[in-house]
Amino acid sequence: MATAKAGDFGVSGMNLWVERLRDTRTKKGWATLFADDHRRRQALTQVQEFLAGDEWSGSGALRPLYADFLGEAATGCGLPCEDVARKYQALGVAWDSFADSIDPNCRSESVRELFGSMASQLEYLATDEFAAAVLLRGAAEGTLPVRRGDQEPSSRHANEGDQSAVGRL
Repeated sequence: MATAKAGDFGVSGMNLWVERLRDTRTKKGWATLFADDHRRRQALTQVQEFLAGDEWSGSGALRPLYADFLGEAATGCGLPCEDVARKYQALGVAWDSFADSIDPNCRSESVRELFGSMASQLEYLATDEFAAAVLLRGAAEGTLPVRRGDQEPSSRHANEGDQSAVGRL
């Protein structure tokens, strides 16, 4: 049984997922893991359900629900969360778009294209999730400017140092 590590979750986990979606050579790459049509169909259906289904999650990977909470906190408690709420609302739309783009019935000859598209979308989502977390931390601290060293990752893969600030949320 696989053991989960801290890097398997959050923005780090999203970046790892991007790598595995693009990996066409190793046994950890999705092209290899899900070469079998039945297995791939099950996995992709499960991803869609986790992101937008009613059983495990909800619309927009639950980001709109979180945005509603932040909006209520802004209104009811006077917390400076309006911008953060809008960011999470937008993330919900992006997550729904990502989930909608997944084709569980993708034919074998189109797998590389599908996984490449998923990886590209996921890269943007990871960057936006990081930016939302930094914005949220700023709102929680009462200071919206980003502190030095907490900038949005500029490269495809943010290093652990860039993400340490998010881990303290």
